[in-house]
Amino acid sequence: MRKIQRIDFELHAEDVMVSPVVTISSKDTMQHAASVFLDKNISGAPVLNGSASPVGVLTKTDITHYERDHVACASRGEDRGALRTLGALEAIAQGIGFHAEKEEDMVTEWMTPKLFSVNKETSLRDVVKEMLKKRIHRVFVTESREVVGVITAFDLIKVLDKTLELKSERLKVTKNKRRKNQ
Repeated sequence: MRKIQRIDFELHAEDVMVSPVVTISSKDTMQHAASVFLDKNISGAPVLNGSASPVGVLTKTDITHYERDHVACASRGEDRGALRTLGALEAIAQGIGFHAEKEEDMVTEWMTPKLFSVNKETSLRDVVKEMLKKRIHRVFVTESREVVGVITAFDLIKVLDKTLELKSERLKVTKNKRRKNQ
């Protein structure tokens, strides 16, 4: 995040975004993704395909769901193939077939196949409205379909903190001026 000296209503996504962004490949396993999250201390990352285009987002919540399902099946001695998505169930029902699950699940099986994004010029107010409306914790900043930054709820709290600090300083100055004029 750029160091914010002055808060006004003209802040844009590029003024607050964190860059570069840690990304995950669509070819990565869930185990690898979990390691990246721990090593980089992040809670979410865009998933990029072989062309470096975003195809979704993976979050700690997705990893938690993955692990919960894995542990639940292991404790019951079941095959995790029984917990596949509706798409796989439809394929079985239609007689198209079903292949055995691989040893390692891929990120694409557990990610959210949508990336919430804004462009660099989007006003910070619109970023906040979008995050509240969609009830999301992060929004990615894109430029020509390339992920160039991320804004998290924590980044917005930092902006709020700076705003409150500056307002407090202005209030102190105003009070001091009043005292001197009395």
